[in-house]
Amino acid sequence: MTVGPIIVTVAVLTIMSLYPFYLKKYKPYRYKGIWKSIGDTTKTPTRAIFYPVGFLIGGMLYIMFTQ
Repeated sequence: MTVGPIIVTVAVLTIMSLYPFYLKKYKPYRYKGIWKSIGDTTKTPTRAIFYPVGFLIGGMLYIMFTQ
């Protein structure tokens, strides 16, 4: 595993975890389905950002210890 896939995955995770809060504030008519369940699970944007940050730290540690 290299750094490239980790960066792409972190970018996708960031969008997926923070997009529900954008929808809730600016487009409430689209805040339903999977976006509502993701937003209800993470509850706050501060808490939601820990998922991509945690994956990034874990991926970098994996790369550091395997090479």
